[in-house]
Amino acid sequence: MALYGLTVAEIMPFCRGIIQKMTANPNFPVAGNLHNPLLAADVDEMEAANLAAADGGKTTKATLMQKKTNIFNVMRPYCNYVNEKGNGVEEILNTTGFPLANLPTPKGSLSILGNVKTKIMDAPGNVEVVCDNVDGASGYQVRHRLVFSSNPMPSPENPIPSPFTDRWVTENPMRPSRQVI
Repeated sequence: MALYGLTVAEIMPFCRGIIQKMTANPNFPVAGNLHNPLLAADVDEMEAANLAAADGGKTTKATLMQKKTNIFNVMRPYCNYVNEKGNGVEEILNTTGFPLANLPTPKGSLSILGNVKTKIMDAPGNVEVVCDNVDGASGYQVRHRLVFSSNPMPSPENPIPSPFTDRWVTENPMRPSRQVI
């Protein structure tokens, strides 16, 4: 949340902008009713504490920092609610007043995986697939499917083919992927 890097003087208009955009926001009808009164009260209290802290007293500055913490404690679940309900739809999230995070930009295309190795593990149905790292990949997609079994049709005597008694051939294609938030 961008709030942590703001000064006290910047937090107040930031929060008031969110209150204004979230009041009667059709995309988030519950949020405005629940969070806006709490947030507005905390912003007003922080503004009063900010004026009182102008004299430089330790007690008034501590009070101001407590008010700032109170705002963080209201904004954190508010922001989480907006992110969850907005579900990544930029048009909806832009109606809230919360700043959007910058999306990662790809650095060219991903290369093909090298040195892919597959190993059947001891537990039935478990396969380990390893490969060399690919620059720029945030993860890998692995698909596993049965291509051939010497006993593909279940029967009353053998309801589930066993990897220990049947011959299984599997396909494990793997490709690098990027995480997009």
